[in-house]
Amino acid sequence: MDETAEVANDQSGTLNRRRLLQGAAAVGVGAAVWTVPSITSLGGTPAYASVCTSGAISYEVGYTNTSCNCNPDVAGPSKVAGYKPLNGRCGVGPSFPGTAVLKIGSCAGADVPNSGECPTGYGGAAGVCVKPDAAHQNLFCRTEVHVTDGNCGPDLNVYFGAIAPPGAQAFLALPGVPCQGQGNIFLSVFVKCSIEEECL
Repeated sequence: MDETAEVANDQSGTLNRRRLLQGAAAVGVGAAVWTVPSITSLGGTPAYASVCTSGAISYEVGYTNTSCNCNPDVAGPSKVAGYKPLNGRCGVGPSFPGTAVLKIGSCAGADVPNSGECPTGYGGAAGVCVKPDAAHQNLFCRTEVHVTDGNCGPDLNVYFGAIAPPGAQAFLALPGVPCQGQGNIFLSVFVKCSIEEECL
């Protein structure tokens, strides 16, 4: 069967993902940039990009209401939200396979109190201590904070924290979330994980 007939037999009329990856490997890593849709740059302006092949899952940790009280520039327009202890989940993602708890500074630090904690760089060191269960020790994970319109409302914005390598437990710094409008906003915290760092 010639190449034209083979492509015509493909239900989507395009090469399937496996053949795309094989073709990319045959002509070098750089070709993967043009053949696979899920691509992450490896910092700066690389000569090539690495390919995500396994996908990722966003695990919902919980939500909280909070106030816009963090930033040394209190008189300016760049205040960010402080984090408070998380409430229940909104049910928009699976629960994390293990434990994920808001802490200050490190996994050995105190729990984030009801009075709140600012993120690193804004007068605090709020983060999520993530400890996967025994079946999920091979995961790279990063925090995602969704700003929602009300309690469990639709997303207004999404902000990303750092990526942590696989291990028994990791402290994932929570990102600085700019205040939205007036008064309190709601934040939903997720931990997005994959067996490949490129997928995050």
